[in-house]
Amino acid sequence: MRVLVYEPNVKPTGGPSGYVYNIKVAYDALKEKLGDTELVFINNSEDTENPQPQKAQQRKMSLKKHLRKTLKTMFPMFLPHYYYYSLQKKLTGTIKKHIGNAILYDVIHFHSTFNLSAALNLKLINSETIVILTSHSPVPAHIELLDNWQTMNIRYVPKSIYNRLELLDKKAFERAYKIIFPCEEALEGYMKWEFFKTLDRNKIVFLATGTRQLEVTEERESIRKKYQIPNEAVVVTYIGRHNQIKGYDIIKQVGKEILEKYNDVHFLIGGKEEPITGLQHPRWIEIGWTNEPGNIINASDIFINANRETYFDLAVIEAISLGKPVVLSETGGNKYFKRFGSSEIYYHSPDNVETGVLALEKAIHDSRKNKGFSQQNYSIFLENFSLEVFLRRYIELLERVYYELRK
Repeated sequence: MRVLVYEPNVKPTGGPSGYVYNIKVAYDALKEKLGDTELVFINNSEDTENPQPQKAQQRKMSLKKHLRKTLKTMFPMFLPHYYYYSLQKKLTGTIKKHIGNAILYDVIHFHSTFNLSAALNLKLINSETIVILTSHSPVPAHIELLDNWQTMNIRYVPKSIYNRLELLDKKAFERAYKIIFPCEEALEGYMKWEFFKTLDRNKIVFLATGTRQLEVTEERESIRKKYQIPNEAVVVTYIGRHNQIKGYDIIKQVGKEILEKYNDVHFLIGGKEEPITGLQHPRWIEIGWTNEPGNIINASDIFINANRETYFDLAVIEAISLGKPVVLSETGGNKYFKRFGSSEIYYHSPDNVETGVLALEKAIHDSRKNKGFSQQNYSIFLENFSLEVFLRRYIELLERVYYELRK
């Protein structure tokens, strides 16, 4: 069986890119032991073989920026049209370049509804190809995109644009033979979409995400010294997007109360500081985007997550890969971890500051005894979310789906 794992940007980061990167890393290491199933990945180097000259690229980016600014200032009603057609152009160019002849593959696993819809629109997939889909977004992609537009102050989206975006999701879900979700709890964000409620439930299969253990290249004490944090302090870490769907505003409010109450607690925050900015407090430290999350999490005692909607947050698995206690909002894929019964996974109600403070206070109290390491959580990672465990489950699922249809 030959499977194209379609993600055009495979790299060690979050979202679909990081998910597929983890599959590739595990497959490259273990493929000799996996039998006849062959996984094929997009070669990112193809995109850099004939790059545009730097000046031409800069001129192109400058023109786009100028156009967006002009539209935003003078014709804001046309911005949704601009973004929609830019999306379509980008998807079309990428798909044409990478997929080629779909008949070469028994299965194509897409990691974006928009990518799958673009391939269908271009008639690149024949009726014999088995299509599997993982959406990776906590809510349907068209809804997530509209939410992102709102953070860019695009308040009005024409019905025609909304319908076209929704159609991309509909076509993808209809064409996919199987749709992979990480767990049943991750369906929560989709149940508000009327179309999804009518979808054949036999299409849905579950595969819990796995990841490599975060790499640590700098000692805990060294990181604390860099950010002027005492070694005896309790450090709470969050790394991720600073927006409402991630509950960053809740983390700020929880943090404000904790900082007022405890003099030895510091917050070490990673991720671009927008659209929501951090607290103005000497023990609230924003480090911006980081390519060393392992070092930051390793230097902390507790990892916090306050998602309002959750698919299956890779950052949580990465935190427990280093044995960190975690504070989670009780929503979506976060609830999956309840089955493991760890006393060092603390839950709070989503969108609720009071329960967030109580959960974090309990974690802070326990951290004074466990010194920021949870053997329970580390064991949960090794037994359930390591790359080898993840890859074997993934291959088993692909083979089950393939032989179910071909028998």
